Amino acid sequence: MDVKFAPETGRWHIFYFSDEHNYDLLDTQFSAMLPAHRKMSEADIMQMMNMLKSGINTSQIFGLLTSQAGRYEFVCYGPRDMYNEIARQRHQIPGDAARVLKKLEDMRLKDQQLYFKACHDSRVIFSGDNHHNQTITFAAALIVDETTDTYIWLLRQLMFAMKGKNPTSIITDGAMAIRNAVRDVFFDVRHRLCAWHLIRNATSNVGNPSFTSKFRKIMLGDYEILFFKRKWVQLIEEFGLEDKLW
Repeated sequence: MDVKFAPETGRWHIFYFSDEHNYDLLDTQFSAMLPAHRKMSEADIMQMMNMLKSGINTSQIFGLLTSQAGRYEFVCYGPRDMYNEIARQRHQIPGDAARVLKKLEDMRLKDQQLYFKACHDSRVIFSGDNHHNQTITFAAALIVDETTDTYIWLLRQLMFAMKGKNPTSIITDGAMAIRNAVRDVFFDVRHRLCAWHLIRNATSNVGNPSFTSKFRKIMLGDYEILFFKRKWVQLIEEFGLEDKLW
């Protein structure tokens, strides 16, 4: 392409154009992989970090996020971008020196979120975050069965080891034995269910990618309680799921 400046108009004008060396645009299914397009949303980053804290590996997380999006071309990033984001999240340090000092003081179970994960090979892992926002393991155990009594004994041993200091909240899956044990031992601690398990349950029970996507946005959104309840009721009515509430 050649342009010339026209003094009489004070503008540049194109006087010759050749498309001989032009190339076809990239197919839509591959355009998401261009460097300028590859970016994780804040919601996906939050969900990914929560899954990592629950012991889910990165490849499994990528598979789940892809399943929620519907197709691979709808996910505007790849596993390598996820690894880079994980490294960035784990190494960012708050700029406020006072916040850093406070985190250094609180490097114990007190004022921490506790992630309680029971694996299928009789392992139980208790984890949380350190002052660099890195996932660390507080304790691990091998158990002979997955009954409420066993979990109660285990949680009491954890409390003894932490000198009676309780976490601010505890996050688990939906296993009834674990939920009963948490209610018995940490009766005054906020108990929350793992986001990854909630989304997996929504995906398997409803089987509608559109519902799963909207459910995830509502669940991870920063809403007041009343506003969240209103959006939840609207979502249930939209997809006609009143008979599938659990």
